[in-house]
Amino acid sequence: MKKRIFLVLLALLMLALVGCKGRAETIEASYTRADGTSETVTMKLASNTDIVLYSLYVPEDWVVIDQSASTMAYVSEENKSSISVAQWNLTSEITSIDTWWNNFHKKENSESFPSFTILEEGKETTLDGREAKNYTYTVAFDGMTYKYNVTASIDQGSIHVITYTSTEELYDETLEVVQGLILPNFKLK
Repeated sequence: MKKRIFLVLLALLMLALVGCKGRAETIEASYTRADGTSETVTMKLASNTDIVLYSLYVPEDWVVIDQSASTMAYVSEENKSSISVAQWNLTSEITSIDTWWNNFHKKENSESFPSFTILEEGKETTLDGREAKNYTYTVAFDGMTYKYNVTASIDQGSIHVITYTSTEELYDETLEVVQGLILPNFKLK
């Protein structure tokens, strides 16, 4: 009898552990480069799906540095271009992507950085099949100009913000990977 109870409990524990795993740890993804060539890349899960409401995959050779309530990864020690994801609950002050952008993100950046320059604002796009908006801007500080590409979408009462950050010099080099691999493989729960 004890052996039977032990086996049943062990089976339940195994099912629970498998169920908690959620998304695959790695996936194979293909994209077409600007020069027309195709490439298949192994991507790894960067986000902690036990904590967050999304799955962020990055190329396997990228360095993941944060897997808490937000996620951050960068290309390499030589190329610190990075991708980060944050999520906020919608509130009475943040009710849409537009109110988040105008009353929070845009406002904070323009007040903090006199060099804040919007290159593209509110371009309609999709993120995991949901309506989204994209913003591109630059900020100069510490003698460097950084370029940001932000994609925001709303799902299940939260706004999800994916930010690609790079120096102006390296921006285009990694943007292709962000737009061709990372954003198309981003999944909301």
